[in-house]
Amino acid sequence: MAQEKAKIKMISKTGNIVRPLLSFTKDEILEYARKNKIVFNDDISNSSDKYVRNKIRHHIVPVMKSINPDINKTLLQNIEILKDTENIYYQYINEQKERLVNKHNNYIEIEIKALLSLKYAKVVLYEIVKDYGFNDSTASDIFTCINIENVSGKIFYSNTYMLIVNRGLIIIEPNIYTTKLLYNIEEGDNNLFIEQNNCYHILNYIEGV
Repeated sequence: MAQEKAKIKMISKTGNIVRPLLSFTKDEILEYARKNKIVFNDDISNSSDKYVRNKIRHHIVPVMKSINPDINKTLLQNIEILKDTENIYYQYINEQKERLVNKHNNYIEIEIKALLSLKYAKVVLYEIVKDYGFNDSTASDIFTCINIENVSGKIFYSNTYMLIVNRGLIIIEPNIYTTKLLYNIEEGDNNLFIEQNNCYHILNYIEGV
């Protein structure tokens, strides 16, 4: 009973999803159901090797148990350690986001010097820019760019945002070229001026294009 209480404390929760039985093995759950005469249904898909998770359960875990009979306990302990490590990681990331990111009406700024002073600057940069649709490859390119002295005016794009490296700052703002906007162009006009964040973008209008 004491062991069961200890395991109950290890309930897994992700957002609104709670997995209260994750810490118990299948044999333990079946034994509890039999002892307490609990009727249950067994999902037929659990016996199929069609799914990778079942291949692991049916073929890999038994081999691991033959090597280490306490493998379930070991795996659970490792999962708890990894969960704690993840929590520490995101606590650090959120603290750095709060410190580095200056939010404005519809764009953000990051001081490059402050970012590069961090020991894990590249990781922090990725965790910031991924929220704006930039993948790890682009984040790596951005990091390379900000490590080059006197780089200014370099622009990177995600599907919905543009990132500008300019005068010691990283600026992330909505990508106006992927945002659906409607403008009236008067006859005889050759240029369209679009103002955003106090910056003016000039689009050339060519008849018939």
